[in-house]
This record gives sequence, structure tokens and C-alpha cells, in this order.
Amino acid sequence: MIEKYTKNIIKKSRELYINGYSQEEICKKLNIPHGSIWKFLKDIPTNKRKKLPKLFRPKYQLPINSKYMSKEKARIIGYLASEGHVRLDEGYDKKLRPFHKSNGIGYRLCKHKNALISFYNTEIILIKKYMKDFYKVYKIKTKYIKKEYEVKIRSVEVYKDLIRYCKFGSRDWYIPKGILNNKTFSKEWLKAFCDGEAYIDNKSKRIVINSVNKKGLISIKKLLEQLNIKSKIYGPYYWKKFKSFRITIKGKDNLIKFNKNIRFYHPKKQIILQKIL
Repeated sequence: MIEKYTKNIIKKSRELYINGYSQEEICKKLNIPHGSIWKFLKDIPTNKRKKLPKLFRPKYQLPINSKYMSKEKARIIGYLASEGHVRLDEGYDKKLRPFHKSNGIGYRLCKHKNALISFYNTEIILIKKYMKDFYKVYKIKTKYIKKEYEVKIRSVEVYKDLIRYCKFGSRDWYIPKGILNNKTFSKEWLKAFCDGEAYIDNKSKRIVINSVNKKGLISIKKLLEQLNIKSKIYGPYYWKKFKSFRITIKGKDNLIKFNKNIRFYHPKKQIILQKIL
């Protein structure tokens, strides 16, 4: 087996192996059959090799700019807090996966991670805005599933980036400090959140946000106070096993300030607000 290879190929393959390349990668580089070079590699001890490459490399590296807060990212976080789903699933692969051993290659069960980022809405204008923002921040094209009214993507890298700022979920969401302490970002977050969660009571002439997350509503109240908009939290209200709370913005002055400083991207909600005023 060894005799049919030149000294140059043997030398090159040994160099690549010492530098951390796998047998499969070496065979591809040197254009030789897979599994035919182990005989002259097996005498190289593992401690002489460089750190082995990861068996499961990330398929996608996030752009450098995506690590920083922006208007687009503030809106993404706001949309996901109101009508989104951010989840990480971990488990074991069904098939055995190869790994490097001192005396060759072994097989074992390996853990896998699978992250899901979903946004639900029936208003196509908001869907397009979310998809546009997502692409601008992460340079990833997302797809709208019309039957489920959902935009979803699976990416562990995006998941890790998002949870640096806050938790998600109906009971756990809150406004990140990097957004709360910045007027521009806080307005965009609140606008996106209200697009999903707020509704306008036309008869009582008020904006209402219901949530099971009282702490989250308190942070919204603080944000509104920064913009000189008065609001009030009511509750708890009980329905079956659920306990919910409500924040309301009422009074013409407060609604005018909301319309001037925040507004809605949701076209129907903005039209109703304009009619009230």
C-alpha cells in the first residue's frame, strides 16, 4: 500500500496530519483514496499533533456588525419579546459519530444543539419589516410560512447573540439595559413590542397591553416615564390558572405624546390611534 505513494506524498500527508488535518481532509487535499494513508500516520503520537479541528464547525459566522446594538436589532428583540419564540434544544444524535483516538478513530454518541427563533404575526407589513431587519443585522434570509403566520430560522449562533441581551418568553421577557438607557433604541423596542402586544380600546380611548409578566410591564412603565407619558398598571386578573396584568395609557395628552414619540408600525393600529386623536 505504502510503496505506491511517492516520498513527497508521504512527507506531505504526515505534515498535514501533524498540523491537525484529519485523514479525510488529507486524502481530499492530495487526491488519494480515503483510508489509504493510515499506515504511515499511525506512528505519529497525538501529543505531537496540533489541536484537532472541531468535528462540528458552525455553518455560519455572524457578521462583526451584528454584535452591536442598532435600531434594527432593538426592533427584533421587541418583536420576539411580544410575539416571538426563542428556544435552544439539546440532545444526542441517533447515529454514532466518529472521533479521534490515539490508536485510530472511534465512534460515540454526540450531543447536538438546535436553536429556534420564531416570530408570529398576521400583518404582512410587520412580517416584511421583521425579515428586512433580520437580514440587515445577521445577513440571513428568512422565510415566511403563510399557513402558520410565522417567520422562523434555526441558528445556534443567532440564539447565542440574542440571549446576551435578555431572556425571552411570556413570563421572562424584559427590556435590556442597552436599550432602556438609550432613547433611540428604547423607542424602537417599544414600537415593535406594541405592534404585537398592544391593542387600542376605541370606546375607552386608551392603549392597553396585557401580560403575565408584571416585571416586564414595570420596565415599560419606566420607559414611558422617560418620554413623559403617564401610564398605570392594573391587576392581577385571574383566568383559569393564569394570572395576568395590564398597563394602560389613557388621556388625550398621553395619547398625543405616544403618537408623537412612539407611534405604531402596525398600519391598522396607527389608523385607529389617529381616529381617536
